[in-house]
Amino acid sequence: MLKRAGYQTALIGKWGLGGNDSYGIPNRQGFDYLKRENFAQDSLTANALKYVEANQKKPFFVYLSYAAPHVSLQAQESEIEKNNFPEYITQVLTVENYIPAFKPRATRAAMVSYLDNHVGKLLDKLRDLNIDKNTLDIFTSDNGPSFEGGADLAFFEANGPLRGYKRDLYEGRFACQ
Repeated sequence: MLKRAGYQTALIGKWGLGGNDSYGIPNRQGFDYLKRENFAQDSLTANALKYVEANQKKPFFVYLSYAAPHVSLQAQESEIEKNNFPEYITQVLTVENYIPAFKPRATRAAMVSYLDNHVGKLLDKLRDLNIDKNTLDIFTSDNGPSFEGGADLAFFEANGPLRGYKRDLYEGRFACQ
């Protein structure tokens, strides 16, 4: 629909709607630009900034999908050290199928702060190019909070006033029994 309306389209980041031969692959969903050489969070932001700058004179749509915060609990050590939270473990937290985390609270906080800073870079770019007043920004999550990977959701009040966690059908939907 966006392509028919003359938009350039980009998917940068995580895609979970179908693999190579499925109908769900991004190129069958209208995306022109799809680069999968590196999924590091810094690269996602850098690619989004370049794409916005290259397409600033024409209509564009960017679907920027970070993997953070998500499981595994991973962040740069310098970012983790900025957060001094009382940790709830005295040894490395090892959760099956995930990378161990020694400071899970500080790591999760670093992941959220990182995401906030990088979304801010994109909003700053729109402002610097003077296209922010004619741009719709939507920020959303692909699911609710998740205990997977050892995140301490109660400590951060991850749900606020809402109920349910990842894979639950709550808040605006009917509940399955």
